[in-house]
Amino acid sequence: MQMLENLIITYINTALLEPEDAGAVNADTELLLEGFVDSISVVHLVNFVAQELGYEVSPEDVTIENFGTARLLSAYLAERGVQAPAGAPAA
Repeated sequence: MQMLENLIITYINTALLEPEDAGAVNADTELLLEGFVDSISVVHLVNFVAQELGYEVSPEDVTIENFGTARLLSAYLAERGVQAPAGAPAA
């Protein structure tokens, strides 16, 4: 699950954050509550999961319980058998 978590963190830090915030997100950063991710960013994150990990997130699963932190999102995905692709960053 660590590779999956790191892949999500890397995506958020490089693709979703403003340049001045790049690198600010870790596994336990409250993405929505701390304002790092907004509703449009969540759509991009859902699309990333579909494109890069091959898993279609159900609309009813797009909740703060599943998308609140990178750790929560990676746990949600791991519970559904999603794994990081070969070559994903390990740390």
